[in-house]
Amino acid sequence: MVISQLNDQIETLLDILDALYFFAQSVPENDARLSWIRHNFRRSSRPARSAIRDELRNEIKWLRKESGANALNADFVETHKELRERSAKAHIYIPKWEIERRWFKNFGRVIVRWPYIKDHAMVIYDPQDGRVRNQVFELEGALFGDAEVLLEQARTFHKGVKDFRQRTREDQFLLHTFLRTGATVVFHYLEAYLNGLAFDCLLRHLDVLSQTDHDLLIEWDGKNNRRAFVNVEKKLFRYPAIFAKCRDIKADLSACKPAHFLASDAKTIRDALTHPSPHLDREDYTLSKVTLITTITFETVETIFNAAKEYTITVEQMLFGNPKETAPWLFPRPEKPEESGPALVMQP
Repeated sequence: MVISQLNDQIETLLDILDALYFFAQSVPENDARLSWIRHNFRRSSRPARSAIRDELRNEIKWLRKESGANALNADFVETHKELRERSAKAHIYIPKWEIERRWFKNFGRVIVRWPYIKDHAMVIYDPQDGRVRNQVFELEGALFGDAEVLLEQARTFHKGVKDFRQRTREDQFLLHTFLRTGATVVFHYLEAYLNGLAFDCLLRHLDVLSQTDHDLLIEWDGKNNRRAFVNVEKKLFRYPAIFAKCRDIKADLSACKPAHFLASDAKTIRDALTHPSPHLDREDYTLSKVTLITTITFETVETIFNAAKEYTITVEQMLFGNPKETAPWLFPRPEKPEESGPALVMQP
């Protein structure tokens, strides 16, 4: 074999390992080692290069086995190259379900909480330097955090003052800014959470869903072949029940007070904020929506936030058993960051 062919083989093997380690979110030591080999192997003798080639081949076999790689090596390399070329300034978000079906069967080696993470949650990648590791984006978790921050901001301007007349004009203005946005984001969170349940149920249990439940989860009118949006009141009760039925679990939220509150009193405020209107109410000829918006209180928004949290904990407990594992964003963050799984480091 001519030396150029041997060099090409080594370069190809390094490309494969770069891609495999990138998608497996390997530790920096692997990146540094492969980079050193790439920049120095041509200084080696032919026998040494042959040994390097054989070692790289063995490393690929080891890595594929340890990670449970599903895709072909060429697919890893091609996708890695494509991501680097088109994502110069942005992170990449790859859903858990795609990683499990397309890339790896054993991603728990990377993220310890992997078995509990929602199927629709996304692993974050940085195609340029690969420094983002073991980070997961859960949309409902992000929105819950947004609502939490907005509520705390409102608290700083509320200052425990009961009579709004005793609050400064500036504090009152900013208090209502955060109260309005906070209450709205709580319902954004609920929509994200409930639609996430629907997606995961479809992904996991499509084969056992009735046509009626299927259409409800995808918000579709099968008879008339058109969109059929489902209101949040129905989602609050029906989506968990459908998921539970697919898992042979009994789920009855009829006695869940937070669910009823969110579907009634809280939703009235949500509707006023989402569809504000100066029109008079047709029943009592009052400015009902404007009144709800202008008289919203810190205590009301805090109650809505706590109801959303309690509702989610109830559903998570009912469906999955351990809310602290499946919905950790509902609870105080640990002082130490979440640990990753056993590092995929090739030993010398």
